[in-house]
Amino acid sequence: MKTKTYGGFQTANKYLEDENTLNSAFDRQGYLFLRSVLDTAEVRTVRDDFVQELQQQGFVNPGCSDPIWSGKDLAEIEDDRLYALDYYAKLLDTSTTQELFERLFGEPVYTFRSCTLRYTVQKDEIHGSPPHQDHVYIRHTTDFRTFWIPLMEIDRNMGGLALAEGSHKLGLREHVEQDVYSYVLKGRRQKGVALEAIAEPWLTATYRPGDILMFHPHLLHWGTPNRSNKIRLSVDVRVQPASSPRSPQVQTTVLEQRQFRTDALEAATLEGVNPEMLETLVVEMIARGSSPDRAGVRELLAELSRE
Repeated sequence: MKTKTYGGFQTANKYLEDENTLNSAFDRQGYLFLRSVLDTAEVRTVRDDFVQELQQQGFVNPGCSDPIWSGKDLAEIEDDRLYALDYYAKLLDTSTTQELFERLFGEPVYTFRSCTLRYTVQKDEIHGSPPHQDHVYIRHTTDFRTFWIPLMEIDRNMGGLALAEGSHKLGLREHVEQDVYSYVLKGRRQKGVALEAIAEPWLTATYRPGDILMFHPHLLHWGTPNRSNKIRLSVDVRVQPASSPRSPQVQTTVLEQRQFRTDALEAATLEGVNPEMLETLVVEMIARGSSPDRAGVRELLAELSRE
């Protein structure tokens, strides 16, 4: 991908007590960037847990408090062990975080159970995030917003998340498969939009623990390359109003979705589903909460044939 010039975010802290102005800024920009609004102690606790686990697996040099990458191939990571840590309770379910979510929505919220853990290293383009819109993967609603949380200081050299300002206004764009693979569902190729095809201005920031970035499900975004010697650590989670309908997809954890995908792929293969259709079918099964067995595959195929 060609590199682009990046502008900086407008911080929205001054609007936190003015709901109308806050909503107006979000509608116009497609994002809200807030400095130092999360409990930094909670953020650092989760970061330290991740660093310790990565050290135990040999990805972070021993004795380092910072996540200095050892050079070990990320293909060897057992990130089920990262997802097994209690990061959700320590960071996302805390009163500080939940109160912020509710303030930004102006009402009670439901936090998706499938939080994504990001661990990005230098020159690891195969696991990077191509420009995309989250609604492509969460199709049942546009009520949700994505929250991206840096777990450490992330400067421009380390990269971080970049957003195409105002790109949510044109709705969904065409996404095609890239030579990039999912962090969550291992082996699944990611869909995205060519960087060169996006005309809107790209924005990013030097992030610090305690910051949070919220954006619209149609806002184009991508994880820029990490050029440092550290593993870039962040988490992202989706949140919707508590009153909005919840699909089975949003109520399952990443580990549950991985097991579902394994079972559904096996069942679909036994049913003779065209290999080119396998991933599309399984994604639809996850979204609908279909039974991940041969009967579930047959039922969904029959339903899709009638549509």
